[in-house]
Amino acid sequence: MPKLLVLVLASVLAGCAVTQPTPPQSDLPVPTATIAPEALERWWLAFDDPVLTTLIDEARANNLDLRGALARIDAARALLLLSQANLYPTVNLTGGASRSRSSQSTSRTAGFPAIGAANDYSLGIDMSYELDVWGKYRSGALAASNDLVASRYDSEAVRITVAADVANAYFRLRAADALLVVLEDTQRTRTDSVKLQRDRFDGGIIGEYELRQAEAELSAV
Repeated sequence: MPKLLVLVLASVLAGCAVTQPTPPQSDLPVPTATIAPEALERWWLAFDDPVLTTLIDEARANNLDLRGALARIDAARALLLLSQANLYPTVNLTGGASRSRSSQSTSRTAGFPAIGAANDYSLGIDMSYELDVWGKYRSGALAASNDLVASRYDSEAVRITVAADVANAYFRLRAADALLVVLEDTQRTRTDSVKLQRDRFDGGIIGEYELRQAEAELSAV
């Protein structure tokens, strides 16, 4: 009989055991970054551009996708606390007080001396615990913990995406501004060239072909 009891208890404990599932192996390249993790969190500071920093901070503060990701983190954290509550005993503390006094006229009629007021106090503790035989609550808590971790990774992914999109648009705009300066300088140079060629054409120094060629180069800009 004791051996049978041991086997039953062992089966129950085995059912309570909950293990973290092993993630699938992924063939990723070996990391080669030499920047500190703290610097990677705000990598755009390496450009030393106050305008870029302001734009990224503003975008991360007002992006709706990021706000939604942060809200999902709060929800996942609340679900984790709720699921963990089933793993511990529930304790309820109750208390009460009452005050009573016998009728004075009844005491005198019966020939007894008057009895003063009586105070009655009570205090109780109610404790309950549901044995997680099949690991239902532990599995729920583990799943809620994994959901919280996933929500945090999702939030970080959104942060990285927002910062990268802003930086990409900013540098493209800066490149366009630089290209515009080059085009304006080229336009001025070729405008002067057209004026010069027209004067030479009017003076009979060059033919119409050279003038039209200069005008075409200006139009291309």
